[in-house]
Amino acid sequence: MGKPVYKYRSSNAESIPASAIGILATSSSTDDRLIARELRTVILGYVPAFSQSTEAISDVAGEVAFLKSRASLVSIETGVRGIGMMSWSGGPNPLEVHQALLTAARAGKAFFHLSRIYPVLCIVPARPKAIAVALSEALNSHLSKMEVTSEKLYLQLDIKVRNNSGLTGSDILKETSPAILKTLDDRKIEGHILAAAGDLTLLVHVCRKRAFCGIVPPDRVSNFSVTTAASKENAEHPSTTTGSKDSF
Repeated sequence: MGKPVYKYRSSNAESIPASAIGILATSSSTDDRLIARELRTVILGYVPAFSQSTEAISDVAGEVAFLKSRASLVSIETGVRGIGMMSWSGGPNPLEVHQALLTAARAGKAFFHLSRIYPVLCIVPARPKAIAVALSEALNSHLSKMEVTSEKLYLQLDIKVRNNSGLTGSDILKETSPAILKTLDDRKIEGHILAAAGDLTLLVHVCRKRAFCGIVPPDRVSNFSVTTAASKENAEHPSTTTGSKDSF
């Protein structure tokens, strides 16, 4: 018998729990099922925290049980083309998964139609106030886990709005910037918001009714493209294969 074919049920953003963490990906494809399938393949195949768990599973029932308990694929609300997300409860931090995927890209692993991959630390309604609160809490949590030796911190807000006619990046920036600076001020840190990459990059991806937020440390502020990561490796090792062309 051939390998079982899994069918993925699309669900809109309203069904994504606010506590979900995961990876948001852009793709050159507009086929939701294809994006979901490829995203599942690369994460379960290239991220040790997931792949090592699945290696011990010998039957289909066991794999299905694992996916239901640890990892679940979620398609972004219909109308946001070329976007997919994989979320999970507990388990690895999205930044760890993001790093593992970049490492796989540099090693020449196939990413098919996937173009860019972003870590998601929280999901909130696409409202400026909700986004500002979520990013402030995420930043505060992030800083509490790292040793900050500088009295100044330079931040970049990377904001993208897709298929939401009532919200603009300027709306989000206007509400979020003061909240972020206040969070830093409370920690006795002088904060600065830059247009270019800084010490940290705060990510906001609005996909219709939901905002997917994340934080990326300085060593990865520009490393979202798996095709670019692969291309840099190819410049030194021409025989390495790459994924698809980035369309976002």
